[in-house]
Amino acid sequence: MPLTADQAAVLELILQRGQSYADLAGLLGIDEEEVRARARAGLRELGGADPDRRAGLTDYLLGQADPIGKAEAVRHLRSDAEDLELARTLIARLREIAPDADLPRLPGEAPPPPDAAPAPAREPWSPRRRLLAALAGAAVLVVVSVLAATGAFSGDDDAASVTTTTAAASEELDGEEITSVPLEPAGSGDASGTAAVGITDDDQAYLDLAVENLEPPASGQVYVVWFLFDRKRGYPLSPIVPDADGSFQDRFAIPSDALALVATSRFINVSVGKVGEVRRTIERALEEEELVVKKAGETVLEGEIPIARGGGRRRS
Repeated sequence: MPLTADQAAVLELILQRGQSYADLAGLLGIDEEEVRARARAGLRELGGADPDRRAGLTDYLLGQADPIGKAEAVRHLRSDAEDLELARTLIARLREIAPDADLPRLPGEAPPPPDAAPAPAREPWSPRRRLLAALAGAAVLVVVSVLAATGAFSGDDDAASVTTTTAAASEELDGEEITSVPLEPAGSGDASGTAAVGITDDDQAYLDLAVENLEPPASGQVYVVWFLFDRKRGYPLSPIVPDADGSFQDRFAIPSDALALVATSRFINVSVGKVGEVRRTIERALEEEELVVKKAGETVLEGEIPIARGGGRRRS
């Protein structure tokens, strides 16, 4: 069976972003043991067997074990050939999800020689599968953004700083702007904004978003920025949390595997919707392995991406 959205998101956040069980428990508002249980279930799906059937391999493989736990896992793997083979399988599968993850070197494995090319992963994830994993992470981030807006990260007044940057900080970011899109209100609201697509000096595509006068979202609602192919379907880039005055400014990296989708989009859109509806929409797309997601929520701001004659995107 494929990983569930929650399992894929937890593994991706641990491997790619270095989150601990405690970090994710605080972000998602669930018990730390529940985070661990989802990670363990994900490894069970990847390896076909319970990684903790005889020893705590889940914590060891995901970099969550304390020094004593690491030593016990290594000692166990040296004496249990079956679990050692399971660990090798899981390491290979985890590298498919996160090629750059810092995974443990198993007992009996020689360290790679300097400058040696890494061994190819078995059945590496295609761009499609990596993008589906990114969408799974987006489903979790939708919840995280609501927790940030309510101060659930730290219990103080600094929650907005989790996802926003000041204008001065944004001006210091490098990059070449490719196109700029004015964002107009969908109705009679006072909100406005600008979205700029560009590329950094190290070839990372990005979206710079600056908006103002957004209404505070109602309880249980979240703002999401989308790249839309039409006004009903698109790619959800990220949730956003406006400041108390309704302003928001930040830069978002555009995943390399999403560039083909973004390049064919027609609109940049900011919508607000119920967090449950947004998350279910993304998870439904994951279940159906659809990369194009039905837009959830009501449009607040939108702008059409300029198109040059002949159909290509133009610089503006």
